[in-house]
Amino acid sequence: MPSNEACALAHEQIFTGSCPWCDEEVSMFDNLPQIAVARTRKCQWNVTAIERALDSGDESACAATVSNLVGADGPELEMVLPLLQKALQAPSPVVRTHAVRAAVKMGETLSAEDARSLMRGIFESPAGLSVKSLLVASRLLCNDLDFGDCVDPDGGDREWMVRDPF
Repeated sequence: MPSNEACALAHEQIFTGSCPWCDEEVSMFDNLPQIAVARTRKCQWNVTAIERALDSGDESACAATVSNLVGADGPELEMVLPLLQKALQAPSPVVRTHAVRAAVKMGETLSAEDARSLMRGIFESPAGLSVKSLLVASRLLCNDLDFGDCVDPDGGDREWMVRDPF
């Protein structure tokens, strides 16, 4: 049984694999929830439990959940986006602030390929715009990239659009 709150929460949210906090093997085969593979392949996350924690209103559980999402052992990026968006829309300002900081931290370590994919996603679909924008902006700022080469794919100039700076 997990000894600390972050570990206990992670155990509820991992479907199967090693806990990133204590390395204990965890498995939940009783209620087959939606799962997401960790970016490191260390574990599989129980997305249903993650959503439940984010909906709980418990600031501590929400903050720990957000940390799990953006940590190195968190779920794949495409699964993180809607969950982080949910945290950014939480009623609690504490949770929203934690989610912004976590998104910025995650964005700083995005691969160029992931950043390009997010940029395309921003233009193709407004869903999750705030999360995608935070991640891409922090990636750009972290890498001291020049915003001077800004163009609209349709031919007009737009200061907020960047031609593949990655």
